[in-house]
Amino acid sequence: MSDEPKLQSISDGPNSRPRDTSIAQSAGGLPDDTGRPIPLSEAEERRMADKLVGKDEDAEPEAHPS
Repeated sequence: MSDEPKLQSISDGPNSRPRDTSIAQSAGGLPDDTGRPIPLSEAEERRMADKLVGKDEDAEPEAHPS
């Protein structure tokens, strides 16, 4: 650990954080704002896969029209 003292936050509002902390995904390691996985039924998972991949297994058919 560093012997440098921790900086106090510069705000006490809803976005307050110490100045020496990282923002968003800019720090190493796992993000600390991840949520739990959303439970899906197999039917819902298949429906989403069909929509994203397509029936003929063309990746994202609507995203890249030819």
